[in-house]
Amino acid sequence: MAEPIILKPKFTVLYATIIVIAIVALAFLSYMEFTGDVTGDYFLLFSIGIIALAVLGLLAYFFKYLAISYRITDSEVIMSEGIITKTTRVVPTHKIDNISIKRDISDLIMMTGSVLIDTPAGAGATEITMKRIDSGKLGKIESRLRQIIHKELPAEEHPARAEHEEKAYEEPAEERKPARKPKRKGRK
Repeated sequence: MAEPIILKPKFTVLYATIIVIAIVALAFLSYMEFTGDVTGDYFLLFSIGIIALAVLGLLAYFFKYLAISYRITDSEVIMSEGIITKTTRVVPTHKIDNISIKRDISDLIMMTGSVLIDTPAGAGATEITMKRIDSGKLGKIESRLRQIIHKELPAEEHPARAEHEEKAYEEPAEERKPARKPKRKGRK
């Protein structure tokens, strides 16, 4: 069996963005205080507010990072999310119908992407969406999943395939009846 792939979303650019916005806001506030547009009491109040919002934003993304994980094995894809209320979705790899990679403008900026995993039972809805995956890992994940669903692994390494092959040997093959030739009209 191959080594399972364990993934976490990538939020580093979001962390940096929050910090940069807070620094810019504090610099602007300092300029306003220097020019006399904001007095000392308001400067202190606004500074504390900006720092508090930045810290809350960083904590929110940190907890979101802790709350989501993805695991890909030869037999299933597992998505777990939540800290207090934990939700786990499991999709057996033999039921995967389609794999898509999606990258929108925010993904291009943050060097991430999403892996969308569909099953026939999903009826058009995506079964699992792995969001904010590092763009360097997207190709590896897609090729590994395609190997598994296209049965490129040996049967002993893919339990669903081995089970399917065992059933194929047990089922009797249907006998074919010879096709009838159509009768021609007008000739004897």
